[in-house]
Amino acid sequence: MTKRKDFAYVAIQFFLLACYFLLINQRAGGTPFWMQIISGILVVLGTVLVILPILQLNKFISVFPTPVNGALLVTNGAFKYIRHPIYAGIILGGAGLALMMNNLLQLLVIIILFVLFEVKSDYEEQQLAKVFKDYEEYKKHTYKFFPGMR
Repeated sequence: MTKRKDFAYVAIQFFLLACYFLLINQRAGGTPFWMQIISGILVVLGTVLVILPILQLNKFISVFPTPVNGALLVTNGAFKYIRHPIYAGIILGGAGLALMMNNLLQLLVIIILFVLFEVKSDYEEQQLAKVFKDYEEYKKHTYKFFPGMR
């Protein structure tokens, strides 16, 4: 059952994403070539980290932190290493695009979105632990978003 807290997290997330995309034309310019290469890699990596897990979750995908009824705990593919690869992909891709555009406002929105994902994922993990008895064990062997981040 979707809770009021779920709707609040998703509403804030979509508001921040809307702000991010509304700022896309605010390009400062002058991005060095090496930064364009690095940011391009981040965008590609971020895109892969969003698309592949969505395909893995298939019909159990939801924007809400509470798992859908009948969901299975996916622990292979990207989920073998990262518990929240979609969030990680959004952060990496968003940061990469902001750096490519040399847009500090977009980068600020991504940082705020990262903080939201940190809080939202803590709540999500509480919900997942209620549904999947082996979730706590799974957490011990995977990173939250990025290597080094348990």
